[in-house]
Amino acid sequence: MSDDLDPMLLVEASRYSDWHIDIAVPERSVLFLEASAAGSQGSEAQLGEAMPCRVPANMKPIFDQLVLKLKEHQAAGDAPALRLSIFKMGFRGERIKPSRYALRRIRDKVDPMDKLALGKAASDVLLDPSFRSGGLVLIAGETGAGKSTTAASTVVSRLQAFGGYCLTVESPIEVEFEGFHGNGYVEQVDATATGFKYEVASAMRKFPAGTRSMFYFGEVLDENAAAELARLIGRGHLVITTIHAKDLISAIEMLVAFAERGGETYARQLIGGNLRAIIHQRLQQGKPVVSVLKANDAIKNIIASTTTPLSQLANEVDMAKRQQLATAMRQPAMRP
Repeated sequence: MSDDLDPMLLVEASRYSDWHIDIAVPERSVLFLEASAAGSQGSEAQLGEAMPCRVPANMKPIFDQLVLKLKEHQAAGDAPALRLSIFKMGFRGERIKPSRYALRRIRDKVDPMDKLALGKAASDVLLDPSFRSGGLVLIAGETGAGKSTTAASTVVSRLQAFGGYCLTVESPIEVEFEGFHGNGYVEQVDATATGFKYEVASAMRKFPAGTRSMFYFGEVLDENAAAELARLIGRGHLVITTIHAKDLISAIEMLVAFAERGGETYARQLIGGNLRAIIHQRLQQGKPVVSVLKANDAIKNIIASTTTPLSQLANEVDMAKRQQLATAMRQPAMRP
């Protein structure tokens, strides 16, 4: 069917990042321009305004196919999360309410790390060989900033570099990349039916016996799953996950709060003791702006101490970032 579609129409469709579709009353549907296509991303500290529009006439062929796919999904049980593809375009979706769905355009493959334009500091941290001993890498960011893209690329790049095994748990699976990557292998689990809590709690029984593995947890959204995740990160595996947060510090605060509300009394000790790094990314004029923090002992101690307010992280994070910047500036001078 894609052969009958004008290729320029697909280019035009790529300008719309989100499609909110009402299959019962299609005329109530709305599309949202991608932030870079809208022409403004706001100030550095703020998200840009959403740019909704009615479905343009030239988007009708794509829109009609999405409506058909969503009706098929509804008839098949109407799971709250979904993934679908049309005309070589991929979408992940969430049911907003009966017969209305929020679809977001996603990539159809995992991009290499060097194609993401994250910068050398972020790439070096995400591929740090010392992380093979386990711990937590937290990838945070604003809505649509590419957190999942970075996480998937990290998994593939580490498998290619170091080999090994990775189990992923997502709801739904955004990009299918199960199989070998170099000498490493990844298996993907869709948690839409079973739930994140069950899949995280049962992950230890799925890892190859007596080995260190990677575990990619799609996104921290559920309190119970966050609590299970906190319990998993201290068991020798490298855990990579994403969380919605406005900056590095709020990412830590959000994860701790989720895990504590999920019933994990030792959330701060578990997270503080096993945190390896945080990457925060946002988009500005359609390009990634990335902050990198490799957790040092001072930062870990503040997180782990239940008697120390997390607000004290601000000074330590600032000092760590300054130290990282100074180290990066000295590196060129050290080269022959």
